[in-house]
Amino acid sequence: MYRLCFSTLLLFSVPAMSQQVSNVSFKGFNKYKSGVSGVDFFAGSSKDATLFETPVAEAQKRLATILGNELPPGAIFICSSLQQKDTVYEPRILRAGYKWDLVALTSAARLDETIQRMKIQMGGEVPADVLARLKNRQPEVIAAQDAAAARAAADQVAYAVLQALFPKENTQYRSSRVDDVGRSALADWLDVAIATYATRGMGNVSYLQQHMDETFPLEDVLGSSRPFVASIAQGGAGGGAGRGGGSQTQGGAAPPASGTRTGANQAGGAGSQQGGATQIAGAAAGARGGGGAGRVLPKDQQDRNLFDAQAFTFFTYMINKVGIEKVQELIRSNSEGKESREFVQRADVLGADFDKIESDWAAYVKTLKAQGAQDIRTRVNP
Repeated sequence: MYRLCFSTLLLFSVPAMSQQVSNVSFKGFNKYKSGVSGVDFFAGSSKDATLFETPVAEAQKRLATILGNELPPGAIFICSSLQQKDTVYEPRILRAGYKWDLVALTSAARLDETIQRMKIQMGGEVPADVLARLKNRQPEVIAAQDAAAARAAADQVAYAVLQALFPKENTQYRSSRVDDVGRSALADWLDVAIATYATRGMGNVSYLQQHMDETFPLEDVLGSSRPFVASIAQGGAGGGAGRGGGSQTQGGAAPPASGTRTGANQAGGAGSQQGGATQIAGAAAGARGGGGAGRVLPKDQQDRNLFDAQAFTFFTYMINKVGIEKVQELIRSNSEGKESREFVQRADVLGADFDKIESDWAAYVKTLKAQGAQDIRTRVNP
């Protein structure tokens, strides 16, 4: 059994936070210097900021094991109302020295946003019974939604750090596009894998295990764009400057099929046409305590689930197989414009036989437990 050792090497040249960020203030927000390295929280109260500290701190810590200890500094603005959200002015934040910023919403602000969105979708007022149920949620429901919002913010932090650390040429950071992996110079699969690793995300692994006969050829995953998922509605539990959740984001075209895929994913994308109606119905059903069990995922979401899980599991497979230093070398190589497959097939990495690489990876996937990434043991040296 091996354990991941924390790297203390500076892998990428990023100035320290104290050298970059001035002591600025923003109207309507208090600044909270938490224990999260490289991140400042701006909120109306310390209680609002505290909710996000632990998941963000954990994400930053795990990012440091891959990218080095000096990560680009960022700011998270936690808004308790939509009016407060509208006051966040990103150009000033970036001028202050922060390399990235995010907007998150408290429970009250998210409720207001949900109601306003439903009014637009329904073409008028929200039915009184639905509105009453939305406003009278049980405390445990609110707590669960708050925890989900904090996890979503941590996920967005990972993508923001990657964009700031590996900016694509002529692409300026935008919080409204933080989930668009095309804005990072890294290959899409690496963006997804690193972000998932940072937040211990394992949600798609069980899906992958159940659909191994429908996967993309692994070589396509390493060199193609992340499958595009059409955004159903703006905004979401995770806040973030009017974005949807992590799966409702910008992306690229689906990977080209150089191999054969079988099963349901060969079907057309008609399921994606149902998105808008499902979202509206789901909001009302959620207010009534209804669930979405049995709903078939649209094809674009199926494709993204598979791509993301393949990217993440291949990333952790490499860490286990060749060690974290080789993975760090892969990231550096890819950031310089070199192809992932070219690196992976080196004799001192996984070798030239890609069929064997894919077979060994598939066997590794079968051994994983989908409950949490803590089940994945990693090592430093091969």
